[in-house]
Amino acid sequence: MKFLAAFDKFKDALSATELGDLAMSTIAAELGGECAVQCAPLTDGGEGFCRILTGVAGGTLSFHEVSGPLGAQVSAPIGWVPIERLPASVVGRLALDCSATKTDHVAVIELASAAGLELVADDFRNPWQTATCGVGELIRIAGERGASAILIGLGGSATNDLGLGALSRLGFALEDAEGKPVGRPCPVEWARVSQLKVPSPLPKLPPLRLACDVDNPLLGERGASAVFGPQKGLKTTDFSALEAACARMAGLLEAAVQRGPESRRVPGAGAAGGIAYGLSVALGAQIIPGFALVQDWIGLAPKIGEVDCVLTGEGRFDRSSLAGKGPFAVIEAAVAAKKRVIVLCGAIEAAAASELKSRYPQVILRAITPSGEALPRALALAPQYFQQTLSEVLRQMRNP
Repeated sequence: MKFLAAFDKFKDALSATELGDLAMSTIAAELGGECAVQCAPLTDGGEGFCRILTGVAGGTLSFHEVSGPLGAQVSAPIGWVPIERLPASVVGRLALDCSATKTDHVAVIELASAAGLELVADDFRNPWQTATCGVGELIRIAGERGASAILIGLGGSATNDLGLGALSRLGFALEDAEGKPVGRPCPVEWARVSQLKVPSPLPKLPPLRLACDVDNPLLGERGASAVFGPQKGLKTTDFSALEAACARMAGLLEAAVQRGPESRRVPGAGAAGGIAYGLSVALGAQIIPGFALVQDWIGLAPKIGEVDCVLTGEGRFDRSSLAGKGPFAVIEAAVAAKKRVIVLCGAIEAAAASELKSRYPQVILRAITPSGEALPRALALAPQYFQQTLSEVLRQMRNP
């Protein structure tokens, strides 16, 4: 029997690659020579995006000291992937030159590595205080080192700065009423900003592509602050103030680059605290569907076609999972291909489980965490619980 392990990460517990390795060892222990397993780790644009895509394409990583979300230095990777190694469908999605030479590379950047929520301890999570400066530094490095295009995964941000931190590292200046530069370009400092100055000339950069799977606009009830602010530490009582500050700074940026407000309403503009908006308005970056790109990049469809059973899952399966996140896209593709499907997750929301079962009753869905388990213990024992649960499912499959 042939298996495909296509997991997204279990946040704070297991990476997508670690889950694939655990699945391989567990299946081998249970089924021995009766099986073959291949892995296709998934990424939502957050942690792991750079390493996974670079590794799949046989690229290389370079590491750079850049500004973290609170200003302290962090080590962040850039993946260097030869364009000639990418599938034609990926080159098409990125809208790149199909006649690339051996010296043409895509630089893969992971926003989470320089401005990610996981870089900020729980007690210090506050989008008023965080900025995307390090992302701009990575973009500048990639451009200086000759990237033919830059792909940025936008998941997992700790920021709500409209990408102004990144732009500040690319020559855009935030100035006060006296023309003096404002300190860190995070929202807590914005009240001092009277104008934004555009560098002349604009920084010379290759095409920028932003991998994004959310369709939120910049502002409003579905905007960056309202939807994603709370998970970054935004207090409910601070929402109106941050929303007003974002609207004001968007106006200053639009005035500086001579653009209208229509870009605020573009689907995905609110991704990663509005960095999609800032980079697209100021630098012409293009937002592209993230998971569709990842599927083509890792060759998911042909891999599904080659196996008998597909394993997938993520840390928490809830209603948002049914809106097109990676594992659910895998489920749909595997069911359409008439494959067996096993879904293992850290925790499962009852309503989401019910909806999945109503759509696809043949899918096996299991939570690996025992009922009532405290989160710290669940995270610590996640590898053990994963293997135990998968072993139980495999035995049931063998002896229905």
